[in-house]
Amino acid sequence: MKIKYLIITFLLIGCFEKKVNKDETLVSSIISPDKKVRIDLINSNSNPICKNQPASLWDSGKTKRICFFRIFDNNTNNLLLEINPESDKIQDKELKKCTPENFPLSIAYGFIKFNNNNDIIFEDNYGMYGSSGDFSKIILFNWKNCNFKTLAEFEEGNIGWPDPEGKIYFYSSNNQIYAFLTLKKDKSFRIIKTQEKGKNKYSNFFENEEDELKKEIQILYHEEFDTDEKEFPEWKFNYPYFIAKIKGKELKFNLEQDKFTN
Repeated sequence: MKIKYLIITFLLIGCFEKKVNKDETLVSSIISPDKKVRIDLINSNSNPICKNQPASLWDSGKTKRICFFRIFDNNTNNLLLEINPESDKIQDKELKKCTPENFPLSIAYGFIKFNNNNDIIFEDNYGMYGSSGDFSKIILFNWKNCNFKTLAEFEEGNIGWPDPEGKIYFYSSNNQIYAFLTLKKDKSFRIIKTQEKGKNKYSNFFENEEDELKKEIQILYHEEFDTDEKEFPEWKFNYPYFIAKIKGKELKFNLEQDKFTN
């Protein structure tokens, strides 16, 4: 494995050092906790490949453009890996394995953190590609051997159509599936959990179309909310946390540790 890693490293350096452009701007640098690895996020206004990105990235006006995702040995400053908008078009099969499946720079825009082995955890949010709804994957990237592993999936949706009777946010990982659920009929917010038994996330929790929970469902949290103030409580996902605001207070649930936190 070490020999393979060295071969890939030398290939990457040889292929990508030639592409360095003087007209580059450092967007940000990220250093691993042990300070051995550094990620540089780079933009270029003159390199034409930088334009080959989903237009939906700029819809919010809040995203800074990134063109190059570069991993360095932070001690020697040697380039170990570069990913750019056209990395999925290269001919070398070994190098192509290091490119995220949907969009090469999803790892740059969705970077979350290094883990203890200096592997990279990032979010591949399908909204980046202009898809409707809210669906994303949390992916572990072992860049030393170009291996991608999906850690979890998230999906938000409405219950009922055309007028939603509720909202639900699914989180699935390691054969466990969570649901963050609000329903108008009982004015409640719940965090529930069960074993994932099928691809249909809804049927893991509910008996029928009347939104009746199955008996084996584990209820982790239950609270009524006030519909006079808002139709549904506010919530957001910021991995590893799911955060909801109810009655002026904030609930913060750690999905990695399966517990509430301050």
